[in-house]
Amino acid sequence: MLTPYIGEVVLYAFNFAPHNWAPCTGQLLPLSQNIQLFLTIKNEFGGDGVSTFALPDYHTLAPQGMQYCIALQGTDPKGAPRPASLAEIALLPYAPPATWINCNGQILQKAQYPDLFQIIGTTFGGGGTIFNVPNLTMMAPPFPTGSPQLAQTPPAAPGKKLSRPGPGPANSLYCISSSGALAPAPAFMGEVRLMPSWSVPAGWLPCKGQLLPVNVNQAMFSLLGTTFGGDGLRNFGLPNLTRVTVPTGLQYCINVGGTFPPR
Repeated sequence: MLTPYIGEVVLYAFNFAPHNWAPCTGQLLPLSQNIQLFLTIKNEFGGDGVSTFALPDYHTLAPQGMQYCIALQGTDPKGAPRPASLAEIALLPYAPPATWINCNGQILQKAQYPDLFQIIGTTFGGGGTIFNVPNLTMMAPPFPTGSPQLAQTPPAAPGKKLSRPGPGPANSLYCISSSGALAPAPAFMGEVRLMPSWSVPAGWLPCKGQLLPVNVNQAMFSLLGTTFGGDGLRNFGLPNLTRVTVPTGLQYCINVGGTFPPR
C-alpha cells in the first residue's frame, strides 16, 4: 500500500510522519495547498472550509509510542481502486471506495463475495448462504458522524443484490477489501495493521512485545529504538497490542520487511 488513498489513515510505530503523510493531531491546513485532500474529507474534522480545514485528531487514541498518520496525497477514493490485498483492513474516514466494505458486522451473500468468503469464512458470524464482516464500530479511532457526504447505501436484505455495500446500523473507520491479491499490499516498515490471527504473511510479525536481535534488524531498530522494550544493544522490542480488545479472529501485526519510510 505504498500508494494509499488520499485521506487514508495508517497506524505507525515510529515517531515521524513519512513523506506526503501528516500526523493526525487535529492541525489546520491551508485549503489552497491541499485541494485534493480537502475535496476528499472536506471540513469534517474542523476548519472553516473556505481557507482552512482540519485533520482528524487521533493523537490520544493511538497506543503509547505509536501514531496515526493521514495520507496527504494518493489515489482518489472515487476513482479506480488502489492496489489492495483480499481481506485487507484499512482505515478510511469516508464512505468506502468501490470494492471495499465497511467493517460494521454487516451480512454479505457468499455468492456475491465468494473470494472474500474463502478468506474469512464465518469467523465473524454467518452460516448457510451468508457470512459477516468483522464489527469494528467500537474500536478507535471513531468514524465521523452526522455528515451527508459520508452517507452510504443501506445494506441489502438477505437474498437481494447489494450494488454497493452500505454501513449497516453504524459506521466504522475500518473497511475490508473484497478483491485484490492474496499477498499483502506493500507497506512501509513499522506500519501496523489488523490482520487475521490464523495467518501472518511473510514480512510481518504479530504485535506481542517480542524481542528482536538488533544485529539482523538494524533498519527496524533505527525506527523503533527501545520505545517498546529491549536493551538497545543486543535486542529491541516490538509493540505489545495483545491487551487491545479486537474481535476474535483478528490481531495487530507490524511490518518488519517493507520499504523504509522516507522523511
